[in-house]
Amino acid sequence: NAVMTFLPQHMPIMFTMGMDGAKAYKELANDNSFGDALKLPLIEKLFDSIKGDLTIGYNSFGKTEPTFLAYAQITNTQAVKSIYTTFKAQKDNDLGSLTKKSENDYIFKAADKTIYYGIIGNVMYITNDVSLVHFKVTGGTYAQNPYSSQTKGKTMFFVFDTSEIKGQPALQKKLGPVVSAALAQNVVCVKGSNVGTESWNVEMIWKDKQTNAIERESSSL
Repeated sequence: NAVMTFLPQHMPIMFTMGMDGAKAYKELANDNSFGDALKLPLIEKLFDSIKGDLTIGYNSFGKTEPTFLAYAQITNTQAVKSIYTTFKAQKDNDLGSLTKKSENDYIFKAADKTIYYGIIGNVMYITNDVSLVHFKVTGGTYAQNPYSSQTKGKTMFFVFDTSEIKGQPALQKKLGPVVSAALAQNVVCVKGSNVGTESWNVEMIWKDKQTNAIERESSSL
């Protein structure tokens, strides 16, 4: 995966796909994992510029509100830049406001949502947190994460690594203290993948490999 080196090695949730942007957006727009932050008209236009690897990382980075950071390979940087001129050409624009901060960096605002996007080389970034603009990885990158190698040969792959729940206040807030503690104590991860677009293979990996999953759940009732 060409963009995993842009993301930190430790993240609770990672989603990646190797599809064109138009198809990728349709999949993500129907997924509630990232709330409604992606369900904005401009985001759909941004995704249309993507061609190659797309990877989204969920990591609250110590904050109490959900934060995402996405990177995608693009084949046409001018297509991303042209979004600004097209947007500004519409005098009565009810989508929100779009500001050009530099030649390659933009800020989109609509109601109470703010999306930052731009270009780094032949990669586009998108985030809802200003502190993650041109994010610099310190330490290892996600390319060194054991789950990274499991994306090879997959059309799409996601993983929820429960060992990363600790230190994620936004995620703990969303799941609640009971569910967060139960997942961290009993589950290694939840992961899924597919080849093509017809079906998914989803697994929940338990720490206790000796007890039957049905028996385990029944005993907790």
